[in-house]
Amino acid sequence: MPRGVSPLDEARLQGRLWSPNVFRLAAWYDAADLATLATESGAVTNWQDKSGNGRNLTAMPSRPTYTANGLNNRPALSWPTSGGQTGMTWTGAAFNPVRTFGVARYEGATPFGQTSGLMSYNFAGLNDIFLAGTADRWLFDRLVFLNGSESSSDVALPAVASPFLWVDNVTPTAGRTTIWIGNDRGGASPAWRGKISEVVSTLFEPTLRDRRTIEGYLAWKWGLEANLPANHPFRNRPPLIGA
Repeated sequence: MPRGVSPLDEARLQGRLWSPNVFRLAAWYDAADLATLATESGAVTNWQDKSGNGRNLTAMPSRPTYTANGLNNRPALSWPTSGGQTGMTWTGAAFNPVRTFGVARYEGATPFGQTSGLMSYNFAGLNDIFLAGTADRWLFDRLVFLNGSESSSDVALPAVASPFLWVDNVTPTAGRTTIWIGNDRGGASPAWRGKISEVVSTLFEPTLRDRRTIEGYLAWKWGLEANLPANHPFRNRPPLIGA
């Protein structure tokens, strides 16, 4: 490998870098793909679905903003730290997302005593993805969190505040007709505070290998490979096509 070329750059140059488009996806939102974003005075008005399913998100009354260097000097949608009815939403024909992965960074005040919504489906509580906290406890509800370890319960606040990878661990039992990103079921509160860079939702139950591949793709793309557990198969290299 030439000096100064990272494993990620090498995979890109060789055209071997793995992409989620090989999977059956429910929805896929990517802040690094400017062609999928429509903005107005810096505020995001539309975030297109890269899965090919047409589940394009439109802005709620308050809009997140696009930030070119929002997360590890990479693009992100930014939610205000004061919360409020800010988010992106889609409504359409029923579908059944099975697993949802993403990259985000929480930037709200600490400690906080209410949930902070990353993402929601419909008005039912099932498959909502949020952080829940009190003065001395942080919980990831229906969520697995990766930042040097893997946890679904208490984690240290500094780890929460830094960029992290997440995957929900609850399979929905009914079709979904609504998606919210950066918001919990469309309300003004609880709402996300911070950055969201990518969301990938599958239409199938990933095997452990599939899940690790998606995690590796997200980690290397967003500069979070060091956040993966030490025994993760993609801690030291990005996932490649055919490997």
